Amino acid sequence: MKLGERVADYIARDIKNSIDLIVPVPSSGVFYAVGLSKALGVPMVPALEKVETAERGFEIQDPDVRKRFLYNNMELNYEIIQGKKIILIDEAIFTGSTLKVVCDIIGDYAQEIHIVIPSPQSNRNCNYLVHPQRELLLHKISEKYIVNYFSVSSVTFLPLEEYVNFLDSVRHGLCFECFHGGMS
Repeated sequence: MKLGERVADYIARDIKNSIDLIVPVPSSGVFYAVGLSKALGVPMVPALEKVETAERGFEIQDPDVRKRFLYNNMELNYEIIQGKKIILIDEAIFTGSTLKVVCDIIGDYAQEIHIVIPSPQSNRNCNYLVHPQRELLLHKISEKYIVNYFSVSSVTFLPLEEYVNFLDSVRHGLCFECFHGGMS
């Protein structure tokens, strides 16, 4: 929740002043959404719901199978976001598959979508097998095209230094390797 509060400082003022709702990506974005909601004074609504919770899409290796699973596994309460300006929040962007599917699902209903990520851009695969080895979004496209890729109005990341300093203050020795370095 604290990272959700902290990323609020990095969202452009005009966006902060125009947002109607904060929508978390189911499961992974909920706690960050609560913190961001508190910081901005904007309601958080769980407009998206996972249909099947037994299997995680994160664990599916094949990108096409994963996207199909995600499309079939998300339900949207579109009445909540119809015509609204929303912040969509998730913990990180690695491959971009989940956010791409979610943006496709809600894109026809929300007036504006702004993605907020309370972590930095991920530039490297995890060498410690915390995350499956897959092609990262920033290996396929340049950071300046992320907004176009997701068909959203803006994308905000928490800066690396802020992320590392905060997490290091909570617990020393955490690994940040997947957030360091440039594109390969």
